[in-house]
Amino acid sequence: MAASSDNLLCYALWRLANTRLRDEDVPGACHAFAAALDSAVSHSVIKMRILVQYINVLLAKTTSYDLAEEQFEIGMRLITEGANMELDVMMTFLFLRCQHFATRLQNEQLTKAYEDAVHHAERVGEWPWFYYLQSLRIKHFRAVKQDFHLHQAASIALSASKVAGLHNHHDAHVKLLLQYVQIQMQLNERLAAVDGINKCDKVLQSMAESDEVQSQSVQRLWELSCLRIQCDLMRVVCNVQSGHLKDAEETLKRVHMDLATIQSLHSATTERPNAADWLDAKRLFATVYLMSAWTKLATDHMSARQYLEKGLELVEASETDITTLSLRFLLLNLSCLLALSRCELASGMAVVSNMIQLCTASPELHERYRATLHISLAHLCVRLGQPPLGLRHLRVASTYSQSLETSLTIEIMTALTHLRATEPEITPQNLKELVASLQKKFEDIPKETLSAEVLCSFDLLQGEHLLSGGQLGPAKDRLRASLHLSNGIVQNSQLSANSLALLGNIFLRVSKESQAKDMLTSSILLATKLHDVHLQVQAVAVLQTIYHNRGDSEKAQANAKYRRKKLEQISVAVQTAMQEPSMQQIVEWDLI
Repeated sequence: MAASSDNLLCYALWRLANTRLRDEDVPGACHAFAAALDSAVSHSVIKMRILVQYINVLLAKTTSYDLAEEQFEIGMRLITEGANMELDVMMTFLFLRCQHFATRLQNEQLTKAYEDAVHHAERVGEWPWFYYLQSLRIKHFRAVKQDFHLHQAASIALSASKVAGLHNHHDAHVKLLLQYVQIQMQLNERLAAVDGINKCDKVLQSMAESDEVQSQSVQRLWELSCLRIQCDLMRVVCNVQSGHLKDAEETLKRVHMDLATIQSLHSATTERPNAADWLDAKRLFATVYLMSAWTKLATDHMSARQYLEKGLELVEASETDITTLSLRFLLLNLSCLLALSRCELASGMAVVSNMIQLCTASPELHERYRATLHISLAHLCVRLGQPPLGLRHLRVASTYSQSLETSLTIEIMTALTHLRATEPEITPQNLKELVASLQKKFEDIPKETLSAEVLCSFDLLQGEHLLSGGQLGPAKDRLRASLHLSNGIVQNSQLSANSLALLGNIFLRVSKESQAKDMLTSSILLATKLHDVHLQVQAVAVLQTIYHNRGDSEKAQANAKYRRKKLEQISVAVQTAMQEPSMQQIVEWDLI
C-alpha cells in the first residue's frame, strides 16, 4: 500500500514539474523534479524517466552543472546495480552524460563516459546506439588532431567495424571502415587506408550480391549507391596522392555511373528519399564534382571548370552547416587556382573575395581552412606582381598549416617565390640554406607518406635553383626526375611544362639547340593547352633566342611578336584586377 502511495505521489510531482515547465517556471519545475525523484523509491523505470527529463532541463535551461552531475551519479548507480529500466531511456541517459562532458570540455570524464556508454550498449545489444556512440568517440579523438589520439580513433573504428561485421550489420561495417580510412589518410598511412578501402569494397560487393538487397526499395538502392560512392572517392584520393592518376580517373568513371543511377532514381520514381537524405546526396554529388575537377586541374581546364560549375550549383549559398560551407570553400578554392593559372586575375580575385566572406561568416571554417586561403592569396599576389605580399601570406599559412604535406607545399612555394622574384628579399646564400633545409626534411620523411605531386614539385624547385646557380648537370638531373614523375605518374601538365621549359634553357646553354627547341616547343604546347600565359612567355623567350642564334630572323620576330602579345595580355589582366575597388583590402586580408 505504501509503495502504491509513493508511486501516486511520484506521478503527481512529475506532472507538477511538467506543468511548471510549460509555465516557464524553471526553478519550480526543478524543485518538483527533485521531489518526484525522492518519492520514486521503488520504481526504477519511472525514476530513470524522470531523471533523464530533469537532467535535460538542468542542462538546457540552467547553469546548475554540478547539480546535473549529481543526477548523473544517481543514474549510473541505478545502471551499475542492474535496476529495471527501459533500454532506450538508459541509452538516452548515457548519451546525455557524454554530451555534457563534451560541452564542458572535461576530457577525462568524457573518455570514461564514452567507455561506459559503449560498454552498456554492447552489453544489452543496443547496436544502433553502439555504432553511433563509437562514431562520436572517433570524432572526439580526431578533433584533437594529435597522432596519439588519431591512432586511438583508428583503433576504435577498426574494432567497432569488426563487431558490425560479426553481427552482419553491413551499413555500420562500411561506415566505420570509411572512418578508419579517413583517419589513416590523416596520418599519411596510405597502405593502411588502401587496405581499409579494399575491405569496404568486399562488404559492399557482398551487399550488392545478396538476394535480400536485390529486392530492396528505391531508398535502399539509393543508400547503397551513396556508400559505394563514398568508398570510391576515398580510393580516388589515395590514387591521386600516390600519383596514380589513371587509376583515379578509372575509379571516377565508376563514381559518375553511380551518380547517374542515383539521379535517375530520384527523378524517375515517386518513392523519393527524405529531404535530409537528398541534402546529403547533393553534398555527395558536389564532392564527386570537386574530386573530378581536382584530377583535371593540371591537364584539362575545360573539364575542370565544368565540374566546378556543377559542384557550385549543388552547394546552396543559403546552407550554413560546416559540411556544406567546407564544400563550397574547396570548390571556390579550385576555381580560384584555375582562374589564376589562366591569367584571369580579376575573376580569381572575385573568387578569393567570396572565400574570405565565407571565412569571415564562419569562425569554424576560418580555423579549418585558414592556411589554404592564405596559400591562394599568395598565388594571387604573385600573379599581381607583388611577391613580398605573397611571401607574407605564406608565412601566415605556415603558422596555421595542419598537415605535413601542406607545410612542405608552403615551403616549396616560398623558395620558388624568392627564386623568381626580380627584387629578392633574401641573399643567394640565404636561399641556398632554405633549399638545403627543405632537402634535409625530404630526406628524413618516408617517401611513401608524401604525394607524388609534392615530390615532383620539390625536384622542380631543386632543378630551377641549381640552374640559377649555373650548375647545369645537377639541374638537368633534377628536372628530368621531375619530368619523369609529372609525365609518368603524376600526369601534371603544369609541372611537365615547367620542367620542359627549364630543360630547354639548359640544352640551349650547352649548345644543343635542336634538343632545346623540341623541349621548348613541347612546353609551349602544354602551356597553351592550359592557358598558362606566364609559362608561355618564359618558354617563348628562350625559343626566340634559339631562332636568333640560328639567323632565322623571321621565326625570331614571330616569337618576339607572340611574346609581346602575351606580355600585354598579362599587363591588361594585372591592371584590370588592380582597378577593383576592394583589391588592396583583399590582398592584405588577415595580414598582421
